[in-house]
Amino acid sequence: MKHERTIYITNFDLERLKILIKLSKVNDSENKGNVQQLVEKINRAKVVHSDSIPLDTVTMNSKVHLADLDSGMDITIRLVFPKDADVKNGRISVTTALGTSLLGCRKGDIAEWQVSSSNIKFRAKIIEILYQPEKYGHRNM
Repeated sequence: MKHERTIYITNFDLERLKILIKLSKVNDSENKGNVQQLVEKINRAKVVHSDSIPLDTVTMNSKVHLADLDSGMDITIRLVFPKDADVKNGRISVTTALGTSLLGCRKGDIAEWQVSSSNIKFRAKIIEILYQPEKYGHRNM
């Protein structure tokens, strides 16, 4: 039996994610599988006030340094809402497989995801949280 680590989500992010999920169910058939995974992740998350989130946790708008465990490449991304996504500039939507896998993880965790169009699984270790809005009091992004 696989042990599930504790996933942390702020109450502020939770409220915005609930709205996103509701809208996605109506408008976004492309990311339906990822949105369902996001729902499942939220349902098992420990919801905490923004002031209480561990500072090494990936929250919305966090900038994260990752190491791809298969290729060895270093990657820096920012976890954003779909409207702010820009893959070329490292802004990854929370409704993508990678985005969903990162939300709530902590420094040192290994995020795993699979692109829906393939059977290939990807794995990346969270090396560092370069920026977390809550750490700097930036909660209304």
